[in-house]
Amino acid sequence: MNLEDAHLFVAVATADSLSGAARRIGRSPAAVSAALKRLEALTEVRLVQRSTRSMSLTPEGRDFQHTCQVLIDTWEEGRRRMRGARDGVSGPVRISAPVDIAHQHVAGLAAEFVAQHPGVQVTLHVADAWASLPGDDVDVAIRYGRLDDSTLVGTRLGGAERMVVATPGLVDTTQPEHPRQLGELPTLAWLAHEQPFTRWTLNRRREAVTVETQPLLCGDGAVVRRWCLDGLGFAWKSRIDVIDDLRASRLVDVFPDWRGEAIPITALMPAGRMRAVRVQALVEHLRRRFRVLLSR
Repeated sequence: MNLEDAHLFVAVATADSLSGAARRIGRSPAAVSAALKRLEALTEVRLVQRSTRSMSLTPEGRDFQHTCQVLIDTWEEGRRRMRGARDGVSGPVRISAPVDIAHQHVAGLAAEFVAQHPGVQVTLHVADAWASLPGDDVDVAIRYGRLDDSTLVGTRLGGAERMVVATPGLVDTTQPEHPRQLGELPTLAWLAHEQPFTRWTLNRRREAVTVETQPLLCGDGAVVRRWCLDGLGFAWKSRIDVIDDLRASRLVDVFPDWRGEAIPITALMPAGRMRAVRVQALVEHLRRRFRVLLSR
């Protein structure tokens, strides 16, 4: 297999159809189909399930896509190093981040990084659904929560405690004095990967309380924050998602002595892939800036 084959298979893996892959790489559908059959003969496995109307990768095809992407990335990074770029920080970086943190923080920090390194081209994918590394063609995925995938490596950007926030007007109207009251108040929460956050556990020194809530739910964290700013209820949010709102007094910390668990914020990358200088530099930039952000 050569580099051209690797590019061809990645195009097939990320396209909706063989004709779409053919257009992307400037080949005819017949040529792409023939090349795919040759690769399947070479690997001795079925790489793509295809019919007249649809196409999907087999599990072996997913593994082979990863192999091809590693080959492409290694070649591109080696070529870039040989060119002797001025500071080594140039080329494309593909980032995935949740909606709220992307809009409020990652987008600005990525733009800041590009201003420092004009040779870098950033593509930012914004979605609360988790990107599949390496399947979704992403170099760095920003995620909340603990790393439980051994095929990924992570750099911790920081940790953000969950907290209960609301508008000053709502707090003045309802005047909650204890987290237990949340079960009887209007609440808002994120629907994470079809798992609703309805059980809220808050800690105060050695005391802990778990409250069963019936929140208005949304799978988009930015919408939950919007609802909260509109005064629709008490929201269970990570501090980093509302840090600017708290500083501007748009929202208040309802129970300042009580906190939920600290959720790790991690920059994840595929394991085993040669990480380009630009990717490493971007992750370090995010780590430094998040440390400053969370120290406020």
